[in-house]
Amino acid sequence: SYVEKIRILAPDFEFMLKQYQTFVEEGIIDFELLELQSTPVNFSDIPSLCNKKYIYVKCNSLEILKNQFFSSQAHLHYIEPHKGQYHNLFSLLTNEDVKLDQFRSYQIDTLRALIGKEFLYINEAGFVKLRKVIFIIILGDFHKGEVLSYWNYPIEFRNVIDQMIIDGLVSFENKLFTRAELKYLNFYLNKKEFTNGLDLRNKYLHGTNSTSETAQKKDYYMFLKILILVLIKIQDDLVNNKYGER
Repeated sequence: SYVEKIRILAPDFEFMLKQYQTFVEEGIIDFELLELQSTPVNFSDIPSLCNKKYIYVKCNSLEILKNQFFSSQAHLHYIEPHKGQYHNLFSLLTNEDVKLDQFRSYQIDTLRALIGKEFLYINEAGFVKLRKVIFIIILGDFHKGEVLSYWNYPIEFRNVIDQMIIDGLVSFENKLFTRAELKYLNFYLNKKEFTNGLDLRNKYLHGTNSTSETAQKKDYYMFLKILILVLIKIQDDLVNNKYGER
């Protein structure tokens, strides 16, 4: 039955994560050590094999800069003759040749500040252009996803990220899961973080699950989905670690 499948799957899912944790920490999967551990797995404690696995914005000034280039609410992209054509300043300047005097007075002060900080410049033809392009692309990735996977970037991007770490603009964590992924796992599997979480793990291990077969089937496929996602995360960690060793 679906209940039996979940009750087999749930503890083995946790045991898999404990195996990976001891592999990262000890270099081997120590089954004798694992036999002594009976406490539930804490997803936030599972480390990554990779140094600088995930990168997060650390300072408010970077958040402001990110919004200036990539937020549609910044209104720096709204100029004649390109009204409604672009959704942020980055896309406008990447695709069009525009001059400073095409912007409105309330936009020019911000643009001059960005020029002063050397994120923009005016070329010989008088057009406003991007400077520090890799830095700005990284900002765009933060805007889209709030976290960067360091080892999935080419070396020229990692060099810029390294300098951002030195400058105190970003921080890094060496964990298997991102902060958002931890919230996802905690919401579905336990009540560690959310009082309204589905708590699937504890419900089925303690027999307080729904008696509806439809609900049980849905929960089973949710467990399978989470298992697959976690396996992909482990594979990604192993591949990135091998890449980082080269």
